Amino acid sequence: NAATLFLGDNNNYIRSTFGGGVSIGVFGGGDVLKVEQSGSVKIGNQTPTSPHNDYKLSVDGKVLAKSFYVTNIYWADFVFKPNYYLMSIEDLEKYIILNGHLPNIPSEKDIADNGADVGEILKLHMQKIEELTLYILQLQKEIDLLKKK
Repeated sequence: NAATLFLGDNNNYIRSTFGGGVSIGVFGGGDVLKVEQSGSVKIGNQTPTSPHNDYKLSVDGKVLAKSFYVTNIYWADFVFKPNYYLMSIEDLEKYIILNGHLPNIPSEKDIADNGADVGEILKLHMQKIEELTLYILQLQKEIDLLKKK
């Protein structure tokens, strides 16, 4: 019951199906570019699976860009606020031994199973860098105190 516009042949084509979006296909590759009616764009011939099937852009392959901006995240400057709880180095070591990764950082299995939100990972990395800075400042104070003795 759907109207279809098809340009090309079975090897190379542009196909528009009413209610189904627009596809571009190439010999041996199937639909390599698809713009769905919802506005989602899929590049490559693999369809993303849950939980990754609701993205506006999905790419089956590597992505190369000169620039990439992530918005909609808050930054980690809360680490420098006076009420921020910085785990002791001893507790940090215990956590790492027990869990095999840093606190608040997804594990290798989590990333393998679910992927990673690049903006969130950037924020978490900055949080850890800022925590490392606080640890260094603490250690420098201890070194300075020991030098005075």
